[in-house]
Amino acid sequence: MQVGLHKTYYAASVSHDEAVALLNYLTQEGFFVSDGEVNMHLGKNGSTYELRFIIKTGLENDPETVTQMQQLGALLSADVFGGSLVDIHLCDQDLKTLRVVVIP
Repeated sequence: MQVGLHKTYYAASVSHDEAVALLNYLTQEGFFVSDGEVNMHLGKNGSTYELRFIIKTGLENDPETVTQMQQLGALLSADVFGGSLVDIHLCDQDLKTLRVVVIP
């Protein structure tokens, strides 16, 4: 799915409706504030949603980025995924996980 430059890919473990709800929520909440492209992948492992974002290498160790992703995970859990856990994977250009951010 795509809105402007922003693409959301999703695994077979996630329904189309769940992916649409994620994209709509992020768009409505102003997550896509830059003109740059944002690519993400939504999957599910058991009852935990896994959202993968491609980020600039090094940002996975930035405390502000990690805090923002923890907050985003908590919001997505509450507002989009009915209280299910959400792990945010900060990934390189090949979607290889550099760091997993979990809700504290």
